[in-house]
Amino acid sequence: MAEFSVELPELTDDSIKHLKVGFVLRHGPFKYLWFSQVLSQLAGHVLNFSLVIILYERTHSNALVSILVALISIPPIFFSSLAGVYADNFNRKYILFLSNISRCLIALAILFFNQYALALLIIAFVISTISQFFGPAESSSIASLVHRKGYFSANSLFVFTTYTAFLIGYSLAGPALQFLGETTTFLILIGMFGLASVMNIILPPIKKHLEHKGGRSLAERAFGSLRKEMQEGLHFIRGNRFLLVVILLFSAVFSFERAIISLLPDLARNVFRYSIDELSYFIITPAGIGAFFGAIIANWLKSRIEKTTIVLWGMLIASVTLMLFPLYKTADMFSTGRGDLVIFVALLALLSGLGDVFVIIAGQTLIHEQTSEHTRGRVFGFLVTLMNLVGLPLILIVGFLGNRVPVVTIIFGIGVLMTALIVLSTAQFRRLARTVG
Repeated sequence: MAEFSVELPELTDDSIKHLKVGFVLRHGPFKYLWFSQVLSQLAGHVLNFSLVIILYERTHSNALVSILVALISIPPIFFSSLAGVYADNFNRKYILFLSNISRCLIALAILFFNQYALALLIIAFVISTISQFFGPAESSSIASLVHRKGYFSANSLFVFTTYTAFLIGYSLAGPALQFLGETTTFLILIGMFGLASVMNIILPPIKKHLEHKGGRSLAERAFGSLRKEMQEGLHFIRGNRFLLVVILLFSAVFSFERAIISLLPDLARNVFRYSIDELSYFIITPAGIGAFFGAIIANWLKSRIEKTTIVLWGMLIASVTLMLFPLYKTADMFSTGRGDLVIFVALLALLSGLGDVFVIIAGQTLIHEQTSEHTRGRVFGFLVTLMNLVGLPLILIVGFLGNRVPVVTIIFGIGVLMTALIVLSTAQFRRLARTVG
């Protein structure tokens, strides 16, 4: 297949002033990248939660489900930085394609081994490992396909898609298995990974970052410089304190969010008295709606306030929302029916989704602005590694405490921790932002 170069559409003064998501979507190559993201991330999240449901139905073991979640979380710790180096050393188009086509083929194995718990654990680990190579290549490709003035709009779309794909994927997994059955569900997911691969292969080459690497061989780029370039990436991050603070705040919010997600089944079933299906309808879906409005509002705010302010506002909204959860008892006490409690919980979930997306969109845009074409893949790889490195022990701690402390108390405590992080980091965050312009 013939390859074509990336030609970005001309930016006029008027188009810069009114640059929005629609503008970046009208550019063909970026559109294909986004279509690939929609298909692969939605398929990946439906697959992950389907494996959780199937494993629990097969074994009725919370321990095995915890191991499954851990196996999904471990690969980012060990492979994301490596994946970031690969994203900076190879044509990112082919990394994206190989990631999706590999997941498509491995997902086929589920059709033959879905009765075996060990097989499901292995498949989950392998697919999670492959997914680590998709993320940094995808994130670092955005700046290659849109103008710098379009970074915020492009990131808004990608972050909204990431968050919404997660929420929709986890919402659809249960109903899909219930109404379509395991075989049909997995065949659809296999098809989605396959179509995402097609979207990748018709992308133009994404290899501008390779121009400074001269004539180094493939083997040299693959193995000879990995350790050196990972160290260079860490050195670059340490040398930019503002970038380091952005990454740390981003990682903290992700870790808190992941810890909350691990508590949702217990929260729904034993506190709010929801079934698993109702968890999707009354908590996950409202959070997705919040993410949708969060992306719209953040994109509107980008030209009116500093991105650092958007990050801090998002963290504040999320922390206050978490600290309001214990008020469910008050809502339940004075409610005239179950509907009042449903509305209260759904509203908190909506606000949580809105706050999280503020942080993610503005934070990712700041990372794009602070990195070059040649370092961006490594920085995003380090970000994913740090998010999961911080998040994994927090998940385990929260899981341990969940058997001894009321879940609502834990959620309130996480809100307090996030508020303390805001108080401690705001002054330095703003000061560092002024130093980088």
